[in-house]
Amino acid sequence: MLSSALLIARRMKKICASSWRVSGVQLRDSRIVQAELIGARTERGVARVEEHTMNNEAAAVLRARSNLINKLPRAHEAGFDSGRAGGPSVCFAGTRVAILNMIKAWMENEDAAIPRVFWLNGLAGIGKSTIARTVAEFAQQRGILGGSFFFVRGDNALSQSRLVFPTLAFQLAQKDIALKSAIGKALEEDADYGHRAAPIQVEKLIIEPLGTLDRSEKLLIFVLDALDECGNGRGAAEILRLLLAHAYRVPFRFRVLITSRPEHHIRSVFSQEPSHARFILHDIEASVVRHDIQLFVHYELVDIPKQLQVRASLDWPRKADIDALVERSGKLFIYAATAIRFIGNTTVRNPQKQIDILLGARHTTKTKPYEDLDLLYLQVLRSALPSDLTDDDDIDRFHWVIGSVVLLRDPLSMDALACFTRFETEEVVNALYHLHSIILTPSAMDEAPVVYHPSFPDFITDPQRCTDSTFTITISIHEQRLTLRCLELIEAVLKRDIAEIKNPSLLNSEVGFFNDKVNKAMPAHVQYACRYWASHLMRVSLGDEAVMAQLNKFASVSMMWWFEAMSLLGATTLAVSCMRDAHRWVADSNGPQDLVTLLYDAYRFIVSHQTVINSSALHVYHTALPFTPHDTALYKTYEKETRDSVRVLQGMPRHWSPCLGTMHGRGDAAKAIAFSPDGLRVAVGLEGNGNIATLWEAQTVTHILTFYGHSGTLRSVAFSPDSSRLATGSDDHTVRVWDTVSGVSVTTFEGHTSPVLSVHYMLDGLRLVSGSSDCTVRVWDTISCTNSLKIQADCVIHSVTSFAGGSRIVSGQDDGRVQVFDSQSGARVATFEGHTEPVLSVAVESENDRSTIRIASGSEDCTIRVWNSSSGACVATLEGHKSEVSSVTFGPLYLGSGSSDATVRLWPKHSLSSTGAITLRGHPTRVNGVAFSPDGSRIASSSDDSTWKLWDAESVASDQTTDWHAEWATSYAMSQDTSWLATGGNDGLVKLWDASTGDLIKDLIGHRAGICSLAFSNDGARLASGSYDGTVRVWGAESGDCLMTLKGHTEYVTNMSFCDSGTQLFSRTDHHTYTWDLVGRALVGREDNQHPLAEPPYPGMVGQSGGDWFWFGQGRFLYMSTPFGGHVRIALVVEEYRLTGFGVQGDRVVFICAGGQVLLMDISRPKLFFSTL
Repeated sequence: MLSSALLIARRMKKICASSWRVSGVQLRDSRIVQAELIGARTERGVARVEEHTMNNEAAAVLRARSNLINKLPRAHEAGFDSGRAGGPSVCFAGTRVAILNMIKAWMENEDAAIPRVFWLNGLAGIGKSTIARTVAEFAQQRGILGGSFFFVRGDNALSQSRLVFPTLAFQLAQKDIALKSAIGKALEEDADYGHRAAPIQVEKLIIEPLGTLDRSEKLLIFVLDALDECGNGRGAAEILRLLLAHAYRVPFRFRVLITSRPEHHIRSVFSQEPSHARFILHDIEASVVRHDIQLFVHYELVDIPKQLQVRASLDWPRKADIDALVERSGKLFIYAATAIRFIGNTTVRNPQKQIDILLGARHTTKTKPYEDLDLLYLQVLRSALPSDLTDDDDIDRFHWVIGSVVLLRDPLSMDALACFTRFETEEVVNALYHLHSIILTPSAMDEAPVVYHPSFPDFITDPQRCTDSTFTITISIHEQRLTLRCLELIEAVLKRDIAEIKNPSLLNSEVGFFNDKVNKAMPAHVQYACRYWASHLMRVSLGDEAVMAQLNKFASVSMMWWFEAMSLLGATTLAVSCMRDAHRWVADSNGPQDLVTLLYDAYRFIVSHQTVINSSALHVYHTALPFTPHDTALYKTYEKETRDSVRVLQGMPRHWSPCLGTMHGRGDAAKAIAFSPDGLRVAVGLEGNGNIATLWEAQTVTHILTFYGHSGTLRSVAFSPDSSRLATGSDDHTVRVWDTVSGVSVTTFEGHTSPVLSVHYMLDGLRLVSGSSDCTVRVWDTISCTNSLKIQADCVIHSVTSFAGGSRIVSGQDDGRVQVFDSQSGARVATFEGHTEPVLSVAVESENDRSTIRIASGSEDCTIRVWNSSSGACVATLEGHKSEVSSVTFGPLYLGSGSSDATVRLWPKHSLSSTGAITLRGHPTRVNGVAFSPDGSRIASSSDDSTWKLWDAESVASDQTTDWHAEWATSYAMSQDTSWLATGGNDGLVKLWDASTGDLIKDLIGHRAGICSLAFSNDGARLASGSYDGTVRVWGAESGDCLMTLKGHTEYVTNMSFCDSGTQLFSRTDHHTYTWDLVGRALVGREDNQHPLAEPPYPGMVGQSGGDWFWFGQGRFLYMSTPFGGHVRIALVVEEYRLTGFGVQGDRVVFICAGGQVLLMDISRPKLFFSTL
C-alpha cells in the first residue's frame, strides 16, 4: 500500500507542477488546482503512512531487542525492591540522617572531580544493607537509579559475580528506551554477551550503551550491597576493579555506591585505586548510633502488642527495657532487629516474657564486638530447644537442618531441603519453627529458608562464640555429612542419558525443551549435589575413611554420568575445579594410589574435553571417552560406555601426554606468551584477527578476556609483578599497558619508530623496559607515564630483561651479542659474545635460585648459551634444536626453549648440557614463546599454528615414544579390502599400518625427501609412493621391500593409481599424467592434463563409504550424511590434532595431522547406532 500511495503522490505533484503562462502571469486551470489539493491531501496521507510504518518498524526492532534483553542471564531477586524474603528494610525514620545526607550530597555533587565510587564499609550487623536499601529507594523515587544488586552469601544467583553486570544491564534497559535499544543492539551483535567474561559484559552491556547517552546533565547511580557476600573473593575483586576502571568513561554524572565488610580482598583493591570516596560505618560516634537504635527499638516495641493482638501493660514498653536493649545493641543494628523478632514471637505471644528472657541473660562488658549478639543468639536457640524438652533426635534434626541451611553453598527450597536431609517436609518446618527471629521460614514449600544475617552462620560455626556445644555446628563434621550425602545422591540418581536426549548428535542447545528435561531428570537437591560435593569435600578432615570409601565408589561407578550431568547443568568449568580439588584432597590424604590415579585421569579428561562436553552431554561417551588414552585407569574403568562410539585404533598415546590442552589463540599466529606471577592466568599475543592479546584462566584453561587496540602484530607480552597489569609490544611501534581485570588500556607509550619486539616489567613494577627494531632500549615510568631512559644500541634489539633488582638491563641483539646496561644511566656494563647469528631471546634466572645469576640467550645459530652474569663467562652451550631458537626462559627446574623446528625443549638446570634435554612435540610449526608457571608445574608455549599449549611439567619426563611421523604427515592410502593403511610424511618415511588394529607394521625407508602421494594396487599387494625427491617407489606390501624406483617426473606427484591388472601405474602432477609399465619398469606415456580432478559434493575434507558421505566440518566434528539430506555428528576431533588430510574406506576413517599423528578410527558402531536411531 505504501508504494502505491507514494506513486499517486508523485503523479499528483507532477500534475500540479503544470501551468499556463499568459502575459507573464502564471494562470492555473481549475482542474489543476483541484488536483493540487488532492495531491496535498495525498502527501499528508503518505507522510502519515510513512510515519506509521517507520514507527511500526522501530517498534518491531525494539521488541526484538527487548526479547534479547529478556534472555539475559540474571539474578531475578537482586534488585532492592525485589520483595525477596529476608531482604533489608529501609532506615527507620529519623535514623542514619548524617550518613544518608552525606551519600545524597555525594550523589548530587556536580563537580567533575568528585569520586564516582563510594565505599561504605563496616562490621557485620551495623546497618550497611539498610542504608543501601534506603539510598536505592531514594534514587528510584528521583528517577536516577540505574540498577541495584544486593548480594546474599550462599544464594546461587545472588552470590554469583557472573550475573552482576547482565542483571544491571537488564535493569538499565527498563529505565530508558534509548538504553534498551542500545543494549539490545549490542546483543544483536552477540546474543551471548551475558555469558561472556565480566570485562566483556561490562564493556558491551553497560559502558558502551551508557556512552550513547551524551547528556552532561544526566545523573545515574548503581547500588551494590554486601559485595563481601559475592561467592568468591576473586569475583568480588574483579567486579570492583571493573567498576573503578570504567566509571569515569561514562559521559555524564555516574555514581556507584558499594557496601561491604572491610574484607582483605576488597580493601586491597580499594588501596590500589585511590579514586573513590569511603566511609567506615562503625566509626560513627556511639551516641549517634545509640540515638538511632533507640528510635527503632521504641517504635518496634510499641507496635508488637498490636501485631500479636495481645494486651500490653500500661507502662509497655518500659524505659529500662529499652535502655537495656539499646545498651546491648552497641553499634549493631542486627542485635536490635533480632531481639525485636524474638520478642515478637508469634507462637509465644508474650512480649514481656520474651524481653525478660533476653534481659535476664548475663550481660557482658563488651570486650569483643559481638559478645552481646552471641548471647542473644544463644538465648534464641535455648528458647527454641529447651534442654528439658529435647531428645537426641531433636538435636540431630537441628544439626542436620540448621547446619545445612547455614553451610549449603546455594539455598534449597523447603521441599528440596527435606529431600536432601531425608526428613519429611513437616520435620524440616518443625526444626525451623521456633527460630523465626534468626531464620526466615517461608510458608510456601517451594521457597528456601533464609538466614536473616550472615553474623548467625559466623556465630554458630565458631565454638569460641557459640559456647553451648549442643548447638555448635562443627564445620568439618557437618561438611563430611554434606559430602557423603551429595555423593550418595549422585550414586542413587544419575545414569547414562538421564535427560533422555537419545540422539547424541544433538548439541545441548539443539535439544527441545532442554531445561524441562534436565529439571525433571535431576531435581534441585540432585543438581545441588552434582555442583557442590567437591566444595564440601575440601572442608572435610584429610583422610576421612567414610568419605574416602564413598569417593572411591563415585570415581569407579558414577563419574562419567556425573560429567554428563555437569554438561546438562552448564557447569563443565566447575567440573574442572571439582576434579582438581578431589584429586588434591585424596593425594594430600595419602589415599589409595589407584584412586589418586583415577582422579588424576578424571582431571585430565575434563581439561582435555571440556569444550565438547560443554556443548553436548552425550559426547562424554561419543567423543571424550574414545579420545582418552587407552592404558589409563579411567578408560579401562569406563570403556564399556563407548559401546556406540567410534573406536580410535591409532592416534591416541597409550598414556596421558604432557600436553594438558591445546587452545586456539583466536588469531593467525600466537607470537608471544606469558604466565602471570600469581600463576592464575596466561596471556597470549597474536598476529591477525585485530592483533589482539587474549587472557586465559590457567587452571580451567578458559578464555577470560581480549585486549583490543594495537594496529600491528603483538610481538611480546609481560605481566607486572602483582599480575594486575599486562604490557604488550607491537609492530605498530607502541607499548600498551592494560588492566588485567577490566581489559581497559591504561597507558600507551609512544616513542619507538619501529616494531617493538620485546617488553619486560622490572621487579618493582614501576618501570617497564622495551626493545625495538629501531635499535633502542627504552625504560618507561609507569607512574608518570614518561620515557625515563633511552639507550641507543648498534642494531636491532630482539629481546630485553633485567636483573639485580632492576638495576641491570639485558638485551639480545641482531649482531649476535648479549649486552648489559645500567638501568639508571644507560651505560653499557658488559658484553657477552659467542653467538654467530642474531640473539632472539634472553632470560635471567630467578635471583632467589642462586647466588650467581645466570643469563640464557637463544639464537638463530640454533644454540642456547648460558652466561655467568658476574664474570661474563659462557658456562654452557646447548645444542639440539635443528633451527633458530626463538624463545628461552628459566623455570624452577628447567631452562625452557622454543624453536622454529616446532619443538619445546627442557634442559635440566642442575646439569646444563646438550644431552639429557626433554623434547616436547605437538606444535606443527615454529614455537614462538615458552613460559613457566611460578611453581614450575605448568609450561605454556605459543606457535605460528595459531594455538597455544599447556604442558604438565611433572609428566614431561615420561616416555613419549610414538609410532607417528616425526614431521608433518602429508599423505595416506588404504587398500581396497581395508586391511592396510599407508601414510607418508615430511620425514621421508612411508609407514605401513594394520588397518584392522591400528598397529604399525613397518617403516618403508628410501626416499630422500617428504612423501607427497600414495596408492595401493587393487589387490593390495603393492604400494606406490611419490616423493618431493622427484621419484616414485613401488613397494611390496607384505615384505616392505622396494621393488622399483621410477624416475622422470619434472614436478612432484599429486595423485597416483594402478590399473585394474596392476601392470601399469598412472602418476599425475600439476601439468602432466605419466603412464608406467611396471613389468618393463619403463615410462610408456606422458600426456598434458586436460581436466581437473572431480570435486566431491561436500566442501573440505570429504570421503564416501558405501552410500554414506563423511566429512570433517563445523566445530571440528566428524559428520555422516543421512537419508533425505540430513546429517549427524559422530565425534569431535580435539584441537590437539591439526588435520592435513582425511579419508574414509569401509568402516575406517583416517586423519593425518600436521604434528605427524596418524588418527585411525573404526566407525562401524556409530554407523549401526545412527541407522537404528
